[in-house]
Amino acid sequence: MNQANQVRKQQVTVGSFETKIDETTQTEVDIERVNDSDQVLNLGVFQLKQELITILSLVDVQVAFRNTDSHKDKMVKLFELDSLLEEVIAAAKDRAVIKSQIKTALENIRDYMDESKSILVQDPTRPDTLVVNKRLTSAYELKNRDGTTRKVISVPAIIASDYSPRFIYQRGAYMTLPITL
Repeated sequence: MNQANQVRKQQVTVGSFETKIDETTQTEVDIERVNDSDQVLNLGVFQLKQELITILSLVDVQVAFRNTDSHKDKMVKLFELDSLLEEVIAAAKDRAVIKSQIKTALENIRDYMDESKSILVQDPTRPDTLVVNKRLTSAYELKNRDGTTRKVISVPAIIASDYSPRFIYQRGAYMTLPITL
């Protein structure tokens, strides 16, 4: 009886973090109330709306070769794909097929609106090399309740997903203050 055992170990650690605050608005209202009686005056303080939008965008591409031996794993930037394929794939025909499949996938990335986008750009000095378009930007529209555009945010590369709570939440405190004159 023949047995084949194969162990795969995969660890992917790729990330980028960017925080951008476009606008901060603070409103301060001073209210002076005169209580003409000896009764308790009730005041309510509420924050009516807090907006939070999270945008995940694809800005770079790396290609990895992984085999059963984790010590032989290789990862390169996209423009180094040809040298990686020559190192790990023996037949030129197979290298061409793999490169074509990678190119097709990167020319047809589905964004958060389920539209097909390409992250590639043609490099005139190296026409056969796959290169990530570092100048690519996407627009994210913030909408009003009636569907009109309130603001457009420019984001680097392709927006892969977004998250925005679809509700307005209220956070606040209600307090009772005795006021005496």
